[in-house]
Amino acid sequence: MRRDARESGPGVSEGNISAACAGLMLNSGDLDGSDTVRGDSFRVERYPNPVEQREMKPATKQIASRAFDLVRSVGLELPGVEAVTKYDGSPMLKVGGSFMAGVATHPSAEPGTLVVRAGLEEREWLMADAPETYYLTDHYRSYPLILVRLSQVDRGALRDLLTVSRRLTLEKTRDAGPAARNSSRHTP
Repeated sequence: MRRDARESGPGVSEGNISAACAGLMLNSGDLDGSDTVRGDSFRVERYPNPVEQREMKPATKQIASRAFDLVRSVGLELPGVEAVTKYDGSPMLKVGGSFMAGVATHPSAEPGTLVVRAGLEEREWLMADAPETYYLTDHYRSYPLILVRLSQVDRGALRDLLTVSRRLTLEKTRDAGPAARNSSRHTP
């Protein structure tokens, strides 16, 4: 939906838009408060809400779901693991009500990538030992996680990864107590 500034409503008219709002609308970032903006020099855009921004496109959901089929089947063999769908439509595994493994949906991750919990030392060892399989991006670096190229991992290695991730997740939920297990906090 596009609207001219003159139609934007009370307090917004030609020449009196605050520099902060004008800077955001123009993406200029160089307004200093003394600037004025002509009503015909910008448009007000409707931006998607956070849920709309995070939703996966249907084609991406299908690809992610197919790549996750093996992960799901191996993960569900482990005690207490459940397969769920995240808020953005991507598949993930949970144990004890907490994230255990899922499709990496951040744009920095390669398509067909799994994200699983891993100890910081263990992930460094995995990346050094098999960089064609394991990697990190800056977005995931500060979390105790590792990215896994699903095309490079076999069922046995996947079972080992998910077993470790399950153990780490259960340790986290046990250490956090019952309040954390009932919360809906997001883990990437």
